[in-house]
Amino acid sequence: MDDFADTVRDAYRKDFWAELPSYVHVFVEKDAMSGVIEPVTSELDVSLSPVRGYVSDSYVHSIGKSFATIDKPINCFYIGDFDPSGFDLERSLREKIEKHSNKPIVCKLNDGEHVMPGGLPLGEGFHSTGTGTITWKRLALNESDFDAHNLIELGVKKSDTRSKAFIAEHGTRCAEVDALDPNVIRQRVRDAIMQHVPTDQWEQLKQIEQLEKESWESTLGQFTTVGGGQ
Repeated sequence: MDDFADTVRDAYRKDFWAELPSYVHVFVEKDAMSGVIEPVTSELDVSLSPVRGYVSDSYVHSIGKSFATIDKPINCFYIGDFDPSGFDLERSLREKIEKHSNKPIVCKLNDGEHVMPGGLPLGEGFHSTGTGTITWKRLALNESDFDAHNLIELGVKKSDTRSKAFIAEHGTRCAEVDALDPNVIRQRVRDAIMQHVPTDQWEQLKQIEQLEKESWESTLGQFTTVGGGQ
């Protein structure tokens, strides 16, 4: 009985995002990077989905259908390699999310708001919009990371059929997301998520969660006492 009580107590977690004005979901290209980010997403109760290559419709279906039921702004963040494959994987994922959620992906840049079929151009400066849209931001890698973090540059694989389009838009520099300091990535993810969290409301929800945990512990304690006395 004691083991059961400990399991229930440790597993209890309030759904903070059900009460917040927007929803956040993080996508990452590689499993290894999931381990880097997971401590932050777990702490902040945010969904984290590893992509692991080109995703199937069945993989995205449940995510898209979940997004379709959310009646508030949805903010997606992506972490992946800066190379033809990394960008194309992201494009494919965005298109399938649009398809299965039946919601457009929207970005707001300095020159105004844009909605584009099949997803939006990648880059920095994405912001939340209305309840019927999904916004998308690539957190890493970005072109600015090369100079800001002195990344080791890799060349574009000319044999890659996607290289021509990539070079035309991004140039010849490539790098894997693993090259960026894990602490930088974690902080970037944390900052991105917290932009969508009203501080006062978050603290209030944490207090409510603590009170609910204490109530659970009291109830479980009574069951444990009864069970121990039998």
